[in-house]
Amino acid sequence: MALSDFFSKLFGTSKEKTQETLDKVDALTQKTLEDLHKKSDEAMEKAKAWSKEAMQEVKETTHETMTKVQESEIFKKAEEATETAWNKAKEMSHDVVESAQHFAEKTAESLEELANKMKAEASGKTADAPGEQPTDKNTDTNPSANTNTTENKSV
Repeated sequence: MALSDFFSKLFGTSKEKTQETLDKVDALTQKTLEDLHKKSDEAMEKAKAWSKEAMQEVKETTHETMTKVQESEIFKKAEEATETAWNKAKEMSHDVVESAQHFAEKTAESLEELANKMKAEASGKTADAPGEQPTDKNTDTNPSANTNTTENKSV
């Protein structure tokens, strides 16, 4: 039995030592995780602060650059060229509108003249068929007396 006690004590002690080591490793792992969380939170706060500072610097640099660009000769020339082009476009559009109004007035006058001419012809004379001379409406008041239709013509 001495051999049996020896192995029991040996493996029993080994089991206890293994459990103690595992407990120490678990405690160390927990402490390490807590430290990592704390340090990562600190790093995130530092990164956020740096990001805000960097954005502020970018805004200031952008503002300074825009001010320099706006004060530059090239920007002023481009602004003048744009204004000149805008004024020319307004003039051209004004001319186009005037031309369109003039054309519309001429068209209206021509249509009015044509309408008056057609009224005058309709009240005084009618054309019996295309290409024929108009006959005076007032000379014959009987509508059945007109024998120039294609149905009544005899060859």
